[in-house]
Amino acid sequence: MNPIHRVYILLLLLSSLYAEERIVREQAVMGTYAFVALPASHISSAGAIFDAMRRAEKSLSSFRSDGGVARLNEKRSIKADTILLKSLSYCRKLYEITDGYFDCTIGSLTKKLYRFGTDEEAIPSKSEREAAAVSMKGVKITGEIVELDEGRVLDLGGLGKGVGVDLAAAEALKSGVESGIIGIGGDIRCLGPCRVDIQNPFGDGTVGTVRNGEGQLAVSTSGTYRRYIGSSRYNHLLDPYKKESAGRLLSVTLAAKLPNALLDGLATAAAVMPVESAMRLVASQKTDALFIAADGSILRFGRGIEVKPAALGGFVLHPSLSLQEAARYMRREGR
Repeated sequence: MNPIHRVYILLLLLSSLYAEERIVREQAVMGTYAFVALPASHISSAGAIFDAMRRAEKSLSSFRSDGGVARLNEKRSIKADTILLKSLSYCRKLYEITDGYFDCTIGSLTKKLYRFGTDEEAIPSKSEREAAAVSMKGVKITGEIVELDEGRVLDLGGLGKGVGVDLAAAEALKSGVESGIIGIGGDIRCLGPCRVDIQNPFGDGTVGTVRNGEGQLAVSTSGTYRRYIGSSRYNHLLDPYKKESAGRLLSVTLAAKLPNALLDGLATAAAVMPVESAMRLVASQKTDALFIAADGSILRFGRGIEVKPAALGGFVLHPSLSLQEAARYMRREGR
């Protein structure tokens, strides 16, 4: 699939609640559609904000020959820059709080075997997948030096766009921007009031809305329906334990006052975990969440996301259901 989905990305910005007119600028960054929506008085800062995104892209890219992750995968040991070191600290934290379901060494599958995002995409055999070395325990960090154990391949795609949004938001604040919206693909940061509509994973239209008032809010969506080889059965979200594509949930959207990098990783992990574990994860992290199953049924956590079940022809599971009961609905046959 073409990695640049532009406005068809997981989250769509439809409108702003802020009184001052915002001007939108957009560019291709990290293999996808990136945008900034800023007040006219600060639109001159857009260039510096996109530059911040590109710093993250260079540090974390596994495609570019000068990318930090690409060099580490090739050389096995490098002196890492501050962006890569910070990102790897997120990798470790997410690995711990998700019980290993978020694993930045998933590249042993996504990069080495499936080769997602290249002209050489392939579906590996079961024996090839089982032999792949996947575990963050194979990443050694000593000061600024990062080393990979034999067989380990890094892929920071599960949080890289979130890192880019965090750097861009910091640049915006440094430039004096107090209100605006910044996004890379399905990862968005609201600076002040905004509205973000969640794309219908089955087609056109939207299925829900995230609204923010004062302060900052991170929003992240992870889904199995956009990037795959042949069919969504071989999508890019891989369970690091089963070493196969996720199929339990079609779409996961999270919203919280957290760094986008962390929220991005949490959404990625929730999309590949057993459903009940994903529910426990988002509850423990106090994020608003919207899970969409293959039949259109919806589970919502928190009050920060409005849902439109009629858009899917599905139903919203009642919040009074226990995690076990809700999980049983969400993982029924065909989901």
